Amino acid sequence: MTWRAARRSWSRAPPPRRPLPDHAAHHPADDAPDHASDDPADDASHGLRRPAYVAGQIYNAGNEVSHNGRKYKAKWWTQNEAPGTTGEWGVWQDLGPC
Repeated sequence: MTWRAARRSWSRAPPPRRPLPDHAAHHPADDAPDHASDDPADDASHGLRRPAYVAGQIYNAGNEVSHNGRKYKAKWWTQNEAPGTTGEWGVWQDLGPC
C-alpha cells in the first residue's frame, strides 16, 4: 500500500493500472465473417476474406489483413504500423497477393 500527501492530509493512492492480458483485448476484425461466400471460386483463397488494414486499430499476433493488394499477418501486437512498411523483420508477415 502506498500513501501520498493531499492538501495537508494523507490519503491512500489508487492502485497502479495493469495492462490487459492478450486474451482480454478485443479486435473488430474478430467479428468479421470468415467467408465472403460459399463458392470457393469467388476468391483465390477459397472464399476467405481478410479485413482491410485500418490505421489506428489494434492488431494482435495472428490477425490477418489485406493492404494494397497483398495479404499480411501480424507477428505480434501492433498499432499504426502499416503493412508493407516494416520490412522483413517488422511486425507484418507478407502472405502474398490477395
